Order: sequence, then structure tokens, then C-alpha cells
Amino acid sequence: MIRRSLLMALAAAVALLALSGCFDTLTQPSRGNPADPANPTTASREPPRPTGLAAVVSDRLVALTWLVSDESRIDHYNVYRWEVEDEDDEDYELLDTADTREYEDVGVQNGQEYSYKVSGVNSFGLEGKLSSDRRVTPRIHSLAIDQGRAKTGSRTVTLTLSTSPTTMYMQVSNVADMSDATWMGYLSSRSWDLLPGDGVKTVYARFRDLDDAESDIVSDDIELDTHASIALLTEDTGGQVLYAGDEIHFLLDSGEAFGDAAVEIGTAVSGIALYD
Repeated sequence: MIRRSLLMALAAAVALLALSGCFDTLTQPSRGNPADPANPTTASREPPRPTGLAAVVSDRLVALTWLVSDESRIDHYNVYRWEVEDEDDEDYELLDTADTREYEDVGVQNGQEYSYKVSGVNSFGLEGKLSSDRRVTPRIHSLAIDQGRAKTGSRTVTLTLSTSPTTMYMQVSNVADMSDATWMGYLSSRSWDLLPGDGVKTVYARFRDLDDAESDIVSDDIELDTHASIALLTEDTGGQVLYAGDEIHFLLDSGEAFGDAAVEIGTAVSGIALYD
């Protein structure tokens, strides 16, 4: 009887182990990585999408820069370009690759509009989503606000000005007819204050050379965004009553990445700075 009970126990244990092995097989499916055929069991995470694509143009040159949330997940970047023509469908072609978050395109013509997009590629060859586009037109005389970025959270910006080597003077204004502008010595970069109030702002410039010949007025736009609305506010108490010394965590989502923000909790706490 003891031997039979022992055999039954052993049989049950073997069955249990076999059943456990089946559960392991069911709950842990095999993983594949189509982006890395040489290592099919290696998981590959999609690289983050580049943001804030900016461009500074000058004579037959477009200089691109961009941002990315996690550079450690990116091996290199793909740079795409579309030579814009009226009524043509978008036709972006791979222009080149870049190892850093910047690229200079020297194969452009003045007066021709170009559109660019950028993507990240990880070490397994998996390419992430394309960035938003950035359209520019290279010219001999040009002006860029904050390196050509689309948005800013500050009225004070940096202007990058490009012109011919013979230029001596320049005018800069927030007014299209430049009626309030005075001539000053040419600087390739200078600080500038946008007009107050959120919205799209335009800055204008023109240049004058040694022979007093003036250039056409050039301009650049940027969206001033200093305020954000609250999209979501949550806390982690789950409805429990808290006492002195207990911790509570708040999450506030404004849905925007520009500007400064702070939180007040009644009259108890004020001026809690928020960060992206």
C-alpha cells in the first residue's frame, strides 16, 4: 500500500510538472524581431519620433536640427527631402543619413522650396515614425527665428541672419513695412523681442551693402505659445483619507511642451513649478 501510494504521488508530481511546462509554453510565446533577422529572439523597440524639426537657410544651404526624447534608442537618423512643386503630390526621397541631430543639405538651389522629414533608426535597423515636415526656401538673404523652429514659449528669441559678404548694415522689425526700423551694423545673430500676445509672430529684415544697394525684405514666422490649458489632472490616493506626513502624487497634463507653468493648491501651497 505504501509503495502504491508512493508511485501514485510520483505519477501525480510528473503530471503536474508536465502540465506546468504546458502552461509555461502557453504563457510565454516566442518573440520575433523582423528588423534583426540574424537575432530573431531579440526584442526591438521602435525608436522615438523626432520632434521640433528646424531649419536655417542661407545661400544654397539648408541646415537642419531636431529633438528626440531618448537618443540611447537611436543608432542613426534618416533624412528625407521633397522638392516642392505646385500641385504635385508629396514625394519624399531618402536624402542621407546622419549620426547626430543635425544635417546640412548643400545640394539645394536658391528660390526653390524644399520640404524635409526625419526619422530615427535603431541598432537593429528598425525605423521609427517620420517627424512633422519643415518647408524652407534657401536664399542669398535670409532670416530665421530660433534656428527656424515652429514654436517658442518666450517672447525673447534669437535671430539668425544670413546675407552676402559685402553687407554692412541691416534693419529688423516686427512690422511688415519696416516703418519703425533703423539701420544698424550687420550681425549674423542677435536677440529680439516678439510682439506680445500668443499667436503667430513674424519678424522682417533687409540688408544694405557697401554701395548702398538694399535687398528685398525677408521674413520668418514663429508661433508664440506662453499659456496652456489643463487637459488632465489626476492623483494617486484612490479616495483614501490621508493624514499629516502622508504623500500624494499629482499628474497634470497640459498637452503642450512650451512655456512655464505652476500649480497652487488652495491657500496651502503655491508656486509649484511644473516641468516637461
